[in-house]
This record gives sequence, C-alpha cells and structure tokens, in this order.
Amino acid sequence: MTTLGAVVLLGGCTTTTPAGMDVVDLNYFRIDCRIREQQLQFLRRQIPSQNDRLLNGLRMTSLSGNIFSAFEGTHTENRATFDGRQAAIAEELIVSIRRHCPPLKPNTPQCLHLEENMSSGASSGTQCRAKDGRAAITRWEAMTNE
Repeated sequence: MTTLGAVVLLGGCTTTTPAGMDVVDLNYFRIDCRIREQQLQFLRRQIPSQNDRLLNGLRMTSLSGNIFSAFEGTHTENRATFDGRQAAIAEELIVSIRRHCPPLKPNTPQCLHLEENMSSGASSGTQCRAKDGRAAITRWEAMTNE
C-alpha cells in the first residue's frame, strides 16, 4: 500500500509549466543583431526556474513520471529542463549575442562643422541633422576684424 501511495504521489507531481521553446528548436536558434534586446529578453524567459527544474527532477526520477512524460511526448523537454541543457543552451546564446552583437547606439545627430577665414573676419558654423534628415541644431557665429 505504501508503494502505491508513493507512485500516486509522484505521479501527481508531473504537471510543470512548459519551459517555452522546444529544446531541439532552441538548439537551432538564429541570432539576429537587429533585434538584439528582444532576443535577449526571449532567451532569458527560456531559462527554467529552479521550481521547474525541481518538479521536472521529480518527474524524471519517478517511474510513473517517466512513463507519463514518454506517453505525453514531453520526455526530451522534461529531461533537458531537469539536467540543465535547456538553461545551458539559452545561456550560451545570450553570451553569443552579447559578444557578437553590439548594443545599438542612441539616435545621435550627424554634425557638420564649417570654418571660414576672410580679410574682414572669421566665421564658424555648425549644423546637426537627425537621422531622419531634419535640421536639429543650426548655429553660426561671425567675428569681424575692426
């Protein structure tokens, strides 16, 4: 009777939250540097919580949990969550994105500086344009020789 209670108890612990993307698909994840921040956020969500790893550990170490996950078709994902493969793949992808995709710089204006020297004096000017082409800053100074 005690064995039956343990099997039923461990069988009831087999419902866990899914880790997200399938571990096989995550292994073939393509990095796109244009959407660096979105991919970092997505990959952080793919790292299973400690609670998910614990529950998958109960599932993978019990006979009923193994049978249930094999029958359900989630054995590979549950095993990857339990042994840390899901987290390791996601963390390696995060490191790769940080290493190979520089963060986007803020929208800084492009500036043109001009200086002009004449017999009557000197003048200098600056015009900065935003990336959309609008003049963001225009400044012109003239110094005369008197």
